[in-house]
Amino acid sequence: MIISLTYLDGNVAINNDQQLLPDDFQQVKAVYELAQISYPHGAPWQENQFILDVQSDQSIYFCVYEHNQLIAFLSFRLMFDQIEIDHVVVHPNWQNKHIAQQLCQRLFEYATKHEVVEIFLEVRQSNYKAYQLYQKVGFEQIAIRKAYYHAPIEDALIMRKTIGKVD
Repeated sequence: MIISLTYLDGNVAINNDQQLLPDDFQQVKAVYELAQISYPHGAPWQENQFILDVQSDQSIYFCVYEHNQLIAFLSFRLMFDQIEIDHVVVHPNWQNKHIAQQLCQRLFEYATKHEVVEIFLEVRQSNYKAYQLYQKVGFEQIAIRKAYYHAPIEDALIMRKTIGKVD
């Protein structure tokens, strides 16, 4: 599922939960192309993987548009009372405008509404900028996954944010 958000006057807002069709391949192509130019080593997934992910019942994409141009997205999987973030991507020309932080805030609102208890993510050890963002919005590092990433080989830092009560 793709949920459309708008970037206007420095704010990211949900368009009344406007959902785009998961078979809108132009939107998925735009997601892939944004990932391709935004990740330092190119998109971590092939375009076909994004297509399959968008069509999955568990995957949700918050896509941020400015004048109908995709400028950022956050993708995650909702599984029972947990969320796992797969991607937080902001176009290089739109970075340092707090868009990723606002996407995280929209995710936390979504998580609260859907009674999510915990949110997990993993980040490259060298991605200090992302690590700082995640700490700033309340994630804590809980583990290290050795040699998780490839091209180049690098450890993943596993982070968690508690949203609701843990039973």
